[in-house]
Amino acid sequence: MKATGNFEACRNVDPMAVLSDATRAHI
Repeated sequence: MKATGNFEACRNVDPMAVLSDATRAHI
């Protein structure tokens, strides 16, 4: 998993929210 600026920003958000967002983006 690349540590991009977007990823770093997501680190501040709840893990569950990040997973949900990542899943939606993947789909």
